[in-house]
Amino acid sequence: MFYEKLPGLSEKVTESLDLMDVEKEAVVKLKKIEFSEPGNNPRRHTKDAKFIECLFSHANIVERNFSGCKFENCIFNGAEIFRCEFHQCSFKNCVLYKTRISDTYLDPKSFYFSASWYRHWANVNAWWFQSLHRNSMDIHQKDFAMHADRRFRFYRRYEELLGKKKRPLKFLLGLGYDLVLGYGYGITNCLVVTIGLILLFAYLMAGYTNLPVGAGGIEHIYYSIVSFTTVGYGEVIPEQKHPVALVMTSVFLFLSVVWTAIVSAVVVKRVVN
Repeated sequence: MFYEKLPGLSEKVTESLDLMDVEKEAVVKLKKIEFSEPGNNPRRHTKDAKFIECLFSHANIVERNFSGCKFENCIFNGAEIFRCEFHQCSFKNCVLYKTRISDTYLDPKSFYFSASWYRHWANVNAWWFQSLHRNSMDIHQKDFAMHADRRFRFYRRYEELLGKKKRPLKFLLGLGYDLVLGYGYGITNCLVVTIGLILLFAYLMAGYTNLPVGAGGIEHIYYSIVSFTTVGYGEVIPEQKHPVALVMTSVFLFLSVVWTAIVSAVVVKRVVN
């Protein structure tokens, strides 16, 4: 069932630990992590620590640096993360319900979730990656923003498929869009699809043009390219006695115009933005 109760800790947390008391390469398990004012204390830098099923809920995590840290099954519900840095850190199946983040260096690729999150808590992760996208844009980390937006769209697809208002058709259309256009960022995807369309049309039109019998594939590809780009030099034309050839050419011309507009939007989104 979608929107199930969020994952919790395996045991009740009864002990607290201040982050500044966490030593390098320490393994901390089932602790409530507290954040006292660091001041100029160098311990505001936490290195290579591993946090397992720790509680960070409703904490104000301000101006802390984490390097090489691992967070597994930790709870960050309602936490505020502000002016922090996370370098080469990883978060595995952490709960980030209504966690707020701003002015923080954090790579969205640091987050890993099991398949159960796709089925049951996609709404939580969609909200989180949308917040990460906003944060990444604010700190001018364009690659981070692109990946966060991709993950946001990924979890939104599962919301449409398994949410309260199930929209399987919208899910399939969105999935096709994501696969074909790489979530709106896939310049390589567009190039591959364009080449595929040109080759497919060249194959379908073989024998339906005024090219002589036995003309090679290069000639048919040439006709396909000039048709796709709407240049239409005119020396190769579809056989008018074959209505199918005329229909296919008309559809292909219309498709080429639409596809060019889509590719232009992807290029602008990826390069200009």
